[in-house]
Amino acid sequence: MVIKILKKVRSNYLGYKIGRKILSFPFIINNYFYNKLYDKKIFKTINKFENGKSPIGLDIGVTNLCNAHCIMCPHDRLKNLGTMNWKLYKKIIDNCKRLGIKEVTLSFFGEPLLDKNLIEKIEYAKKNEIRTVFYSNGSLLNSEWAKKIINSGLDEITISFDGATKKTYEKIRKGLKFETTEINVKNLLEMRKKFPICKLRINLVLVELEENKNEKNNF
Repeated sequence: MVIKILKKVRSNYLGYKIGRKILSFPFIINNYFYNKLYDKKIFKTINKFENGKSPIGLDIGVTNLCNAHCIMCPHDRLKNLGTMNWKLYKKIIDNCKRLGIKEVTLSFFGEPLLDKNLIEKIEYAKKNEIRTVFYSNGSLLNSEWAKKIINSGLDEITISFDGATKKTYEKIRKGLKFETTEINVKNLLEMRKKFPICKLRINLVLVELEENKNEKNNF
């Protein structure tokens, strides 16, 4: 009976907002018993879809802002653009730590370097012993960003570079400049050499499309 009432309240928009407000209070989300019930619900869902196998990684879209208009990406159809606030991010990482998540990817439908607090978010995940990676188009990865990323302890960065020539690259990644991204990638590689203890893994990837499939070998 109680569950039915709660479901009815939750289905109402006002009830939903009130419920979210109540469940955001620190004395609730930091409560041992609440977390036990919360974890039980999470693992019940995991068991339903993953046959009892717990996920080892999580993708967190820290921002869905982007400075490119790539021809294969649906980003232009997204609404409610913005950047994840620190309070929500911290809550997610704290839950990851508690649930044994080993790796987080700080990107989804957006360019992470547009998040002004990206370095702090990387450092907080690393502080909680979580392997941290993200994908980037590399266009904003200037020397200042490169140095900050190396010093942050980031484990891996994957840079999307969808063309071996200026013409192809700029046709696919509209709004970006081939030379700028190329220089940024080379600078990051050179800067990493200056930090012998740096374990940052740098990947360069190409999404095969009709426009660039003849440039795979050159890439």
